[in-house]
Amino acid sequence: MNVSPFFDTNVLIYAFCEEYPRSRISRKLLGEGGVTGVQVLNEFVAIRDENLALTWDEVLESLAAIRVLCPSVAPLTLESHGRALHVAPRYGYRI
Repeated sequence: MNVSPFFDTNVLIYAFCEEYPRSRISRKLLGEGGVTGVQVLNEFVAIRDENLALTWDEVLESLAAIRVLCPSVAPLTLESHGRALHVAPRYGYRI
């Protein structure tokens, strides 16, 4: 079974902020493609003022690049929320 990696908000932040030590590896992983989610894209926009010194135009350009590299964007649904509730305690993730 061929499964694409799912990129969370941190990977996107690291990829677009060069001062992070994980920036290079995040860009490499993102460049290989994968999947992200609508909520991840929302979080990326929400933290643009906190962690990224990006203008709105730069945010829109970044989102466009992300959508090219991750053309499959998982929607936020009640089903995905339920799956997150199942995975979170198992792996110690936060929702």
